[in-house]
Amino acid sequence: MDPQIGDLERGDVLVRGDQIVAVGSELRAHPEAAGASVIDTTGRIVSPGFVDTHRHAWEAQLRRSIPDVNDLGEYVMSTLARIAPAYTPQDMYVGTRLAALTALDAGITTLLDFSHNSRTTLHSDAAIQALVDTGIRGVHASMGPHFGEWDRQWPDDLTRLHAMYDGANDGLVSLRLAALATDEIAGPAVPTGGNWPPSLVTLASALASMRCSARHHPRRSCAGLPTASSTRT
Repeated sequence: MDPQIGDLERGDVLVRGDQIVAVGSELRAHPEAAGASVIDTTGRIVSPGFVDTHRHAWEAQLRRSIPDVNDLGEYVMSTLARIAPAYTPQDMYVGTRLAALTALDAGITTLLDFSHNSRTTLHSDAAIQALVDTGIRGVHASMGPHFGEWDRQWPDDLTRLHAMYDGANDGLVSLRLAALATDEIAGPAVPTGGNWPPSLVTLASALASMRCSARHHPRRSCAGLPTASSTRT
């Protein structure tokens, strides 16, 4: 990770507050190590946190509760068409909080939440609050849902979400736009010069976290769409 330090078979990491002060083979004599608590990680690997650049965090509590599916189409119909429309804001909070906690438990310290079940403003608020409450470095990328009734507040709600939450929790939480550039899923709503007001197009371009490729829609050009942006570390 650091060519000047190298990979240490045995070593110490000195942390004060939220800052790494030093990394080395023996730091007990370091001037800032006096009185430090010692966590023995013998036999384990200490490394920088991993970054998960794409997770639908709201689905976390569905693990082991729905049957395995054979392909993307079965997933779409079982999860997005049948279960997602029944989700409440509290369900969004529980799923996102569980996803963030299990990520931290697995060594993932930065998580991009591709939150494509933003049915109301309350659903989005709950998902973001879960990231804040967990303490993970979280990137909330909201998108309107695929199926069912919803308030059609997206993408207009991006302005409110950005004003309220971007930089929350001492900068650990940030906002992005999530969208699939297809006619079937959110395509007409992406900022390609349509009916969006200029201020929203500008904000959406800055927040863009988009997937646009021939695999998703071979006949749709990506020209003019915001460039992809996954996470900030």
